[in-house]
Amino acid sequence: MRAKIHSLGIRPNHVLGQNFVIDNDLLEREVAYADVKPSDSVLEIGPGTGNLTDRLLKRTDNVAVIEYDRQFSKPLANLQKRHNSLKVIWGDVLDVQLPNFDKVVANLPYKIALPILFKILERRFVSAVFIVQLRLAQRIAAQVGETGYCRAGVAIGRKSRIELIEEVRPESFFPKPDVTSTILRMERIRSRFQVPSEVFFKETLDKLFVYRDHTVQNAIEFDKNRFFPRNILKGLSAKIKTKIVKAVTPEEFGFITEMCWDKRPRDGLLKSD
Repeated sequence: MRAKIHSLGIRPNHVLGQNFVIDNDLLEREVAYADVKPSDSVLEIGPGTGNLTDRLLKRTDNVAVIEYDRQFSKPLANLQKRHNSLKVIWGDVLDVQLPNFDKVVANLPYKIALPILFKILERRFVSAVFIVQLRLAQRIAAQVGETGYCRAGVAIGRKSRIELIEEVRPESFFPKPDVTSTILRMERIRSRFQVPSEVFFKETLDKLFVYRDHTVQNAIEFDKNRFFPRNILKGLSAKIKTKIVKAVTPEEFGFITEMCWDKRPRDGLLKSD
C-alpha cells in the first residue's frame, strides 16, 4: 500500500488530516463489519486511493464517494473505468449535498470527524462503520456517570446506537498518527426522545456543559448572555436543579430544552423532531 501511494506521487496532506490505512486485513474487516449487501447504497467519505472503495464495490454496485483532494483524481478515475457505476463527488463533505445512502463506510479525517457524524445523522440511513480516533469514540459512547460523558455524546446518542468494535494501532496507517484509533459502528435509530429543535437542543447542551462540574441551577444562573429565560428555574424540579450537569441524563437535557424553548423567543428556529 505504501508503495502504491509513492508510485502515484501522492503526498499525505497533514492539514487535511490524511492518514492512509495500509493494513489490508483491517480494510477487509471494516467492510465485513458494515455487512454490505448487493442491494445497499453505500457512501464513503475520503476514499483517497480507493482501496476501501474497491472492496465496497465487490459487495455492491451502488457506491458513492466524496473526496476533497484532487491528487486522488487518477486512482479514482481508474476505479471508475472498472466500475462505471461508481459515483465520485468532488468537494468538502461538510459543504456538498449528500447523496441518498443506506450505509456509510469511511476512514474519517480526525480533524473534522465530529461535524461529519452530525451531518450524517441529519439523514435517514441504516448504519455506518467508521475508523476514528479512539478518544473521540470513547467520548461519544460514554453514558451518564462515565468518564468522557459529553454534549456530543448526548446529541449523537439520542439518534443512534454506538458500538466500539476494535482498536486500531498507529502502525496500520501511513503516515502513523500519534493516537490510537478504533472501528466504530453507528446504528441509526428512532429518536429516543423528542426536542423542539435540533439546533436549539445542541445550543442548550453547549450552554450547560460549559459548567459541567456545577449544578444545573448554577449553570443557568452563571449564563451571562441570558440564553436561559429568567423564569426557567421555576419549571424545573429540585432534583434536576441540584444535579451536577455531567450527571444529567439525556432525557433530562431534553426536558430542560423543552422548558427553555417554551419560555424564550424562538429566534427563527423551526420546530423539528
